[in-house]
Amino acid sequence: MGSPQKSVVLLLEDDEDDIYICRSALEHSKLNLELFFVCSVCEAMDWVAGNPPFDDRKVYPVPDIIVTDLRTPDQSGLEFVRWARARHELDGVPVIIHSGSFYPGQVQECMECGATAAVEKDSRCRQLIEAISHSIAHASHH
Repeated sequence: MGSPQKSVVLLLEDDEDDIYICRSALEHSKLNLELFFVCSVCEAMDWVAGNPPFDDRKVYPVPDIIVTDLRTPDQSGLEFVRWARARHELDGVPVIIHSGSFYPGQVQECMECGATAAVEKDSRCRQLIEAISHSIAHASHH
């Protein structure tokens, strides 16, 4: 038996410090993840759609889980969630919104747009790790 397959996680994050924190926390978690980062909604859309330069699926695999920052330079993370939920190839792929803060009612708005979870950023990414872990466990029961 080989080792269990890694879950491919695509993280849409434009802040270098947050990228470092997320990468460090997720790599030190007990989750079996293969991490990829993009910096904009446009890059994430191109990756998911397999558009150049992301058209080699051996190098840029279809993600098992997508994490998006709520606030990105080009578009809102909510716009990405709406776009992702309209794509058949992402049926069943968890999309987690990760944000420094949410205004009242915004978590509900995220869920209504189709997000699987909406979690706040913290220094050890505890909520994010928990949301990813839950998504993996949920997927393994299907």
